[in-house]
Amino acid sequence: MTLLRVQRISRSKFPSIYQVVADHCGQPLVIEKTTYTPKQKFKAAHDALIFPAGVSCPALATRGRLWPAVEAAESRSDANLATHWKAPIPNELVGPAATALAIEFGQYLADYLASIVHLVVLPATSAQPAVMQALCTTREAGPDGFGLKNRFNLSVAQRRKRGFPISPRSELTDLRAAWAKISADHLGQRNTSLTAVSWGQGSGTYQSRQNGHQL
Repeated sequence: MTLLRVQRISRSKFPSIYQVVADHCGQPLVIEKTTYTPKQKFKAAHDALIFPAGVSCPALATRGRLWPAVEAAESRSDANLATHWKAPIPNELVGPAATALAIEFGQYLADYLASIVHLVVLPATSAQPAVMQALCTTREAGPDGFGLKNRFNLSVAQRRKRGFPISPRSELTDLRAAWAKISADHLGQRNTSLTAVSWGQGSGTYQSRQNGHQL
């Protein structure tokens, strides 16, 4: 199964979170009349903000509102502003099936960390499979905006205080396991659907749909 990778986006390594966002989604980002142009433009198969289940916050509901709020929430010159999660989607899943997998994991990530996820799906090409990439805020989000740091971004002292294992490797292990399981589930659904379609073509009596998408 493809491995989920993560990179911390900090002010000490990245001079502008806005440039990171533009590169992440392959489209220009305009903040306070300044345009941040991506190093490489591309058209994503899917590009959306995902909030934790049950959370609605209009003040953070667009890229132009979210990322300035991320900047404003951190005062340290070396602060971590986001985490970037990335994994290739299994070759067997393309188009809507690839997007469905990415969206399910994006929602899982948002719920697990109680944070906002900027999910982008790069479509498959002749050279590589579709790719899921998620830029996740480092703070928990609620109806009034940002709150505490999420569990993946706590200091050791804060982790102890909140009852989490000392190392964030526990979260990384959990999230990699979730990615593997969700990927396997979607592959299983695809294989079941393909088997049903093959049977239906032989009998002329069966049509299969997976997650609302006709195969």
